[in-house]
Amino acid sequence: MDNTSYIRNAICIFFQISTPMFNLPPGFESFSESRKTAFLEAQKISETQPIVGTFCTFVPRELILAAGAAPISLCSGNDETIAAAEADLPINFCPLVKSSYGFAKTGKCPHFHFARLIVGETTCDGKKKMFEYMVRDKPVHVIHLPQMTDEESVAFLANEFRKFARRLEEIFSVTITDEMVAEQITLVNEERRALQDVYRLAKSDPPLLSGKELFVMFNTFTTSVGHEAKIAFARSLKEEYSSRPAGAGPRPKRILLTGSPITKATVKVIDAIESAGGSVVYIEGCVGSRPNELLVDEKNPDVYDALARKYIRIACSCMTPNDGRLQTIGEKIDEYHIDGVVDMGLVACHTFNAESTLLREYVTKTKSTPFIHVETDYSQADFGQLSTRLSAFLEML
Repeated sequence: MDNTSYIRNAICIFFQISTPMFNLPPGFESFSESRKTAFLEAQKISETQPIVGTFCTFVPRELILAAGAAPISLCSGNDETIAAAEADLPINFCPLVKSSYGFAKTGKCPHFHFARLIVGETTCDGKKKMFEYMVRDKPVHVIHLPQMTDEESVAFLANEFRKFARRLEEIFSVTITDEMVAEQITLVNEERRALQDVYRLAKSDPPLLSGKELFVMFNTFTTSVGHEAKIAFARSLKEEYSSRPAGAGPRPKRILLTGSPITKATVKVIDAIESAGGSVVYIEGCVGSRPNELLVDEKNPDVYDALARKYIRIACSCMTPNDGRLQTIGEKIDEYHIDGVVDMGLVACHTFNAESTLLREYVTKTKSTPFIHVETDYSQADFGQLSTRLSAFLEML
């Protein structure tokens, strides 16, 4: 055994003995080196801050941070554990739900393993059922999300956020004051502005960053902790990308990507677009601009009302009607000089797939912009088919 392995094993044994509530999982030694590293990093976070696992951008990070905890997204982008999930969940469930549940069930998700609380929400019927299974292993709090945006719904959601704050106080034995929430509202708004400063660089023609780089940035933010670290990360990216020289050669076709959440498994859609000569300059998605375009009103004296008014405007397909999504996409088509819209739907993601027809009509008729809908899952077997369809779409632009 080399010195590095010896030290790592010694560290693991020390933590298993000294912090029994945060033991590494039984199968730890069989994991890949990258997964072992992820578990050790999650364990390190959990020793200074309790981890709260989330599955949706509707969960207010501001409240979790006010409780002194670390909000981390647990949505999975790998088909490795789908078979294990299908022992409990239907085969024709959304792959994001099956993958996320499978990683939790098999003990292969480091942040789920070390999480003190899992926060769910009623955006998706599949996830609602998933949370009923997860409660076997972890405390779960489900936020009831109203699916309209009227004043009654805003008041309802504000009350749900108050209940969530009380649950956080109970779990972590803390008191959450309005002043603490207001402070976190300011800090999280700063993080959103820092992100905006980076992804808006894609307005340049040709764009200063690729769609793959956009995805990596957004995905890193959802699984990172620490306000200063996030701000520094965003600023370093802005400095790097803004200093790039203007691209040479033919102008790439500028694509707006929208639809179901983009994950590491479905980034293949971006790869297919950009390998065919296109450029994804705007990602209108959960792992994208959708939760980051809007800020919380820092001047609203009722912090829970302020949070509710921001989060209820996230244009998810669970909302009805979802006019906000059409409005946002229309604005971005103009703002980013979009040549074509690609709508990606996950298999069995019924609300996004159902909304595709309305979106097609709006994009092609109102905005006179070409549109294509593609449906995929977490397998990589359809990459060739996706590439063929998307290449043909780009050729016609």
